[in-house]
Order: sequence, then C-alpha cells, then structure tokens
Amino acid sequence: MSRIAGIRRWLHLDRGVAEEIDAELAFHFDRTIEELVARGWSRDAAEEEGRRRFGDVTVYRETLREIAEARREGRRWRLRLEDLHRMLAQAWRGIWRRPSFTLLIALTLGLGIGVNAAMFGVLDRLMLRPPAGIRDPDTVRRMYVERSFLGQLRLSSTVSYSDIRDLEQSPAFARVAAVRPARLAYGDGPASRDVRVELVTPNYFPLLGVDPALGRLFVSADDSTDPGASVVVLSHGFWRSEFGGDPGVLGRTLALGDGHFRVIGVTAPGFAGPSPERVDAWLPLRPAARMMVGGPWETSRGIHWLEGLVRLAPGTQVTRAAEMATALHRAAHADDPRYDRNARVLIGPLLEARGPDSPPEAHVSLWIAGVSLAVLVVACANVANLLLLRAIRRRREVAVRLALGIGRGRLLGELLVEAILLALVAGAAGVVFALWGGEAIRQLLFPSLAWDGSGPLSWRLVGFSIAISLLAGLLAGVIPAWLESRPELLEALKSGTRQSGSRRSVLRGALVVTQAALSAALLVGAGLFLLSFHRVKSLDLGMDPSKVLLIAPTFPRETKPARRREVFALAAERIARLPGVERVGYSSAVPFRSNWAEELSVPGLDSLPTVATGGPYIDGVSADYFAALAVPMLQGRGFSPEDREGTARVAVVGETMASLLWPGQRALGKCLRIGGDTMPCTEVVGVARDVQRNSLTSGSRMQYYVPLTQYPGGAAPDAFFVRTSGDPVGLIGPARAALLEAGPDIRWIELTPMQALLDPEFRSWRMGATLFTAFGGLALIVAAIGLYSLLSYGVANRTPELGLRSALGARPSRLVALVARDGLALVGMGVALGVLVAFAGSPRLQPLLFRTSAREAAVYAGVGVVLLVIAALAGALPAWRATRVSPLTALRAE
Repeated sequence: MSRIAGIRRWLHLDRGVAEEIDAELAFHFDRTIEELVARGWSRDAAEEEGRRRFGDVTVYRETLREIAEARREGRRWRLRLEDLHRMLAQAWRGIWRRPSFTLLIALTLGLGIGVNAAMFGVLDRLMLRPPAGIRDPDTVRRMYVERSFLGQLRLSSTVSYSDIRDLEQSPAFARVAAVRPARLAYGDGPASRDVRVELVTPNYFPLLGVDPALGRLFVSADDSTDPGASVVVLSHGFWRSEFGGDPGVLGRTLALGDGHFRVIGVTAPGFAGPSPERVDAWLPLRPAARMMVGGPWETSRGIHWLEGLVRLAPGTQVTRAAEMATALHRAAHADDPRYDRNARVLIGPLLEARGPDSPPEAHVSLWIAGVSLAVLVVACANVANLLLLRAIRRRREVAVRLALGIGRGRLLGELLVEAILLALVAGAAGVVFALWGGEAIRQLLFPSLAWDGSGPLSWRLVGFSIAISLLAGLLAGVIPAWLESRPELLEALKSGTRQSGSRRSVLRGALVVTQAALSAALLVGAGLFLLSFHRVKSLDLGMDPSKVLLIAPTFPRETKPARRREVFALAAERIARLPGVERVGYSSAVPFRSNWAEELSVPGLDSLPTVATGGPYIDGVSADYFAALAVPMLQGRGFSPEDREGTARVAVVGETMASLLWPGQRALGKCLRIGGDTMPCTEVVGVARDVQRNSLTSGSRMQYYVPLTQYPGGAAPDAFFVRTSGDPVGLIGPARAALLEAGPDIRWIELTPMQALLDPEFRSWRMGATLFTAFGGLALIVAAIGLYSLLSYGVANRTPELGLRSALGARPSRLVALVARDGLALVGMGVALGVLVAFAGSPRLQPLLFRTSAREAAVYAGVGVVLLVIAALAGALPAWRATRVSPLTALRAE
C-alpha cells in the first residue's frame, strides 16, 4: 500500500487531498446557495448565481491542490533534514566515542587527501586556472614555429621581431604582441639587486585587456628609442613591497639595467601576465632592447628572441588562424634558401604548460598528480579495511538493531553518513597537510611561481579538498557499510565477533593486494627517477662547477670594452689575494647562459661540418679560465699571460670540434682563420674536454677558445669564475668589496654559486625523484599499516586455532611461518600486479628519464625485495603474538 501511495504523491493524485478539497469547495458552494434561497431566490437561479460567483472551480481546485502539495513537500523536507540532523549527531557521537580509531583514519585519509590537494594547488596554477587579470583568456594564444633545422624538426616558442610584425597583417588576429622575460639590475651600487621584468610591445596590455590600478599603461609613443622617453610599469606586488603602495611613485625614475626609466603606472593586483612566474615590472621593447640585444634585431629574421602573443579575431577558429599565419610566415621567408619551406606556425594555449612546447616540469607534475591519486586509493583501501574490521566487531550490535526493527536502508544511511563525516574530518587534516606540503613543493621545486598574492591556499583548493573528501568517504565507506548492514542475524547473534565471513575475508585480502600493487608501482617510479637523477648528477660536464663562485658585474651602458677589460684584470688580482681563493678566471660567455659565434674558415675545408647543436662557438677567456672551471686539457696546453695582444695568435679547441675538423689527425698546430678566410692564422695549441654549455641533454658541440686580449674586435669580459677551497657562498661579501674597489662605476653585481646556475637543469629530475619517493614512501607506510592491521586481526580471530596447534605440539617457528605466510602471499600477489602495471606504463615514463631505461631490471627487483621485507616486518609482531597464545586461553575463548 505504501508503494501505491508514493506513486500517487509523485503523480499528484493523492485521493485524500483531492477529496478534502472537493468537500471544502462543495461545502462553500452549498452554503452560498442556501443563503440565496433563504433570501427568496429560486433554487435554479441560486445555483446559477453560485456558479457565477465561484467562477472556474477547476482553477481553485488545482491551486488548492498545489498549496496542499507544497505544504506536504515542505513537511517531508523538514522531516528529512531532522532525520539527517539526528544521523549526523549520532555519527558524531560515535566518532568521538572512539578517538583513537578516528585519529588513525583522519591521519591515514588526511595524508592521502593532503597530497592530492597540494598537487592540485600546483597543477591549478600551472595548467588549469587562467592567468589572473586577463580579459577573455580563451581567445588569447601563444605562437610557436615548427621547422626543420640541420635535419631535425624543432619547435620554437621564440621568433624574430619581423615575424611579429608579419602577424599584425593577418585578419585572423585582433591584436598581436611580443614579450621577452629578463632579469635586470635594480638600483645602483652595493644595495642593487636583480628583478624580473618583461620587455613588451605597446599592444601587450591592450591585447590582454588589462586596466591600470594607478596611472596609465603603455601607448605607441612609449616604444621610442629616445633615452629620455624611457618609461616603466610596475606590478602591484612590487609597488606594495618596494614603495609601500605610495601613489607618489608616479613620475619617479628607477635605475634598471643600464638605463633609467620613469614610472607611469601600476598594474591591478594579482596580474603577472600569461607567465606563471612573478613579474616585477614591464618595459617597452625598443628602449629596453638597447641594453640586451645586439645587431639589427628589428630587421633581421635570424634573431629569434621574442615570444609571440595573439588575440583571435571574433569568429576565427584556431586551426584557420594557424593556416593563415603559416601562409604569411612562409611568404616572408621565401627569399631565404636556407629556411625550411615547410615551416608552419602553431597557435597554442595561453598557459605554456598546456602548450606543445611545455617544460619537462609540467609533464612530471602530471605524473606526480597520478601518483598522488594512487596514494589516495591506497589510503582509501586502508580505511576500508579498518572499517571492515570495525564492522566485524559491531556485528552483534548491528544484528540486535536489525532484530529490533531498524530498516536496512536506514542503517546503511547511518553508516555512510558516519564514513563521510570521518572523511570530512580527514579532509580538514588534509587541508593542513596541503598548506604545509604545497608551500614545501613551491619552495623546493617552483621558487619563482607567482601565487596571485594569495599563497598556496585558495577557495578552489578548499573546494577541491571538500569534494575529494566526500569522494574518499564514499569510496572507503560504501562497501563496508553495505556489508555491515547485511549480516546473517542468527549467526551474528550467536558468534559475535569471532566469525567474519568469507566475503569480508576475501575483500580485506583484495584491499591489501591493491595497496601492495599500487605501492610497488609507485616505488618503481621512484626508483627510476632516483636512478635517473643520480645519473644526471653524475654526468661529466667537462668541468667541475662545485666550489665555483660566478660573479657577473653590470656596467653603465656607455662603458667601453677596454675599460671593462681593465676592471676585470685589476679585480682578478684583488680577488685572487682573498683567503680561500684558489683560481680566478673570466670569459666573454657563461655556460648555460650565453653563446657567441664568429665567421670561421679552416684551410683545406670548403665548408665546416655541421652538428645539431650548432656552432662553432667562440669564447674569449683569461689565462686561468680552464683551471678555475677545472676543464681538462686532452692535448697541448691552455693559455698563459704571455698570450696577449701583439703576440702569436693561439686557440684551444674542444674535442668534438677537433675530431670533426681534422678526423684522424692531431689538432695541434692546425690553422683557424677567425673572422673570414682573409684573416691571419690562429694556431691551435691545445684540445680541451667538451663542456656542456646549452643544456644537459643537448649533446656535444663545436667550441673553441681564444685569449680575451686576442679576441677579434676586442670583446669585453662578461663574468668571473672563482674557484674556492670551501663554500663559495662565504666569499660573496669579500669578492663584492674587491670588485667595487677595482671598478667603482659598477652598477650591480650578480654573485651566485655556479651550481645554482645548473639547478634549473636538474629541476624536472629532482622533482620526480623527490615527490615520487615521498609519495611512494607514504603509500608504502600506509600499506604496511594496513597489512599489520589485517594480520593482527587474523591472529586475534584465530586464537582458538593457534592455541590448539600449540597444545598439540606445534613449534613457535611453525606458528610464525603460518601467520607470516598469509601476509607474504598477499604482498607477493600485489608486487607481481604492481610490477606488471609499472612495466605496461614504462613507455610513457621513458621520455622523462635521463639515460635510464624505464624497464631497469635492478629497480624492479629491488622494489620487490623491499616490499617483501616490509611485509615480513609488518607481520613480525602479529607472528610473535601467535607464539604467545596459551592453549588454556584459546579453550576459554572457544
């Protein structure tokens, strides 16, 4: 009957309500007729008048039915909310009756939720959330060029200024802008420091749809080569931190790099452009380019140094825009026979991490996000196991409640509410873990990431934590709640907690196997990244950057190369006398930062061989350069103070260049004509070990060196390399003072250990090794706790059996093997499954590793051994308890 009544209510056909309404309407209709008849109306006339007064009774009836139904629906919702309140109150009391159990679940599940929330915060900033302050970010895109270079297909995110100007002619784009990130000195003298700036074209801010918080932004007139017209726009964060939010900053002149720029505006809070990194200021392209770029960069199509941004015209599809841009690009390069005629322009997403040229850190972050999800699954499996064990202990209580008449649906709802409430408590702990973990990840792996002034915590992260907590609660609680709400009443009332049922035993074992499998897969990934990181750290760079201090001074723009060479020579003598200094060298280029090339010809060769890394590259160096960087000489000698201007021209070549130019011959004594085939010979006096200069994975390249005093055209030195006997950081203060004594006109000095220059090169492998290991270790600990809980319960549940075996003469070692065998069998199955999963996913992981096979047998075997050892340790205490079972205790329990 209740089901039929429910259908009636759903169809709004509840007969009781309809009859009450009809009876009420009939009563008022009859009363009206009786009053009219009493006044002398005939009954027919009274009925007609009554119908006229009442009008359309059907409308009244429907309106009253809707009102009645709304009242009944309101009552039902109140009852549901009251019922939910009672279930929540009951669940909350149940949770706090078992604080240790609650704490264990909150910590276990909270760690899983916390690592996911921390990774969500990073991925949200890198790949999900559009940059703050940009209007209609979906229509703003990045420009890439794909072309063949030296037989290899390359994708570049930088183009020439002329390429940017070409795109401005395309109707596919509403606006086009160029941007170039850079670091410049801010301030003068010892108090100066470096800031991160962006050089932009005037269209940059209009393209992004940005309005100033103070003053104005760039206009076309600001992009002038007139030094007196140089202006700057500050970021809101830099304005607040450097000037305390003073509106009077407008009109002030700031020293940036080699120039001085007048402040004209401040951007809105949180705006940092399309880059995820912090930006302190923006400079117009042309005035700032004078400080950074040499050569005819405005007209040359060979100087690729600008990143292109475009806003799609209304109604233009991305594919169509790319086709039109490609046609323009090919037409502009049609007269260059060396350029790839099949080059094409790609229009990628605004977020660089989602684009076709995304950095390795983005790919590793996605993998680590998957790892964090695996950690959450392990935690949920562990919590599900704990809830199953608790359900077994509460079997008699549940059976009594069912026998007293509580519905299974109601009981299932109570159990699910309790599981979800436990998960929300764990979620609160997870947010705390995410705050700490997110900050640690940011400082360790993404120190320059901008967080829009809000830090790692945001409402998006809190919302994600709540959502994943609810999901985790359902995932961990639904099966235990379902099984707990369906016990066999008679068996449960008789046995209490001593029998668990085969379904529960199989499910608990399956959960342990799942945890072991996921832990194995994660530890394989951790082992591969650790091995890869070890190999990249052990890579032969051709030099030894440890204990080397890099010193790069910034001079005023008008400083002549001769003056720079004079200051460098004098400063080198002063720095060499400082305690702890072993060698001081300097050069015109810095590894991993700058490269220079000159026209070169070799007698006997019509053309120079080519390599994918380009070159040959030239570097002007001092006599102690090779000793300062510990670059070994394979043949001949390095430079000496006698190799100076006016003496015989000499050069040192790298081993790759020597083998390519003179295969099978000794390079010593060979001739190089630097600057063209009409230049005098420069004799090769030495062959040096190849030095990694572009990136760790770029491979060997053609490199040669000349004494700085013999450099064609008289190049100026760029940086010092100071080898110390101890920590180079301790030399920063004395070296700065010595340099300023030698050159009081120096505006700013960069002093940093050279190892820090290499840190970005190691970042993706360090990130993978660190987070894979941390999350894999966390999953292993949680899985070990789950295995320990399962074996402990198994020993408690098998007390009669173990006691009888002991009474019948079983040795303690036999009992230990009996208990430990169960755990090792489960973990063994999990390891086998995890190894298969890791093996299947290895091709996708391979591109992220460095000279390491994703199927490294030693890693897989080591993970298997580690997990089996952990399983043995996790089962040691339960196994020891098995040997302590007294036969008398077992018989009493029975």
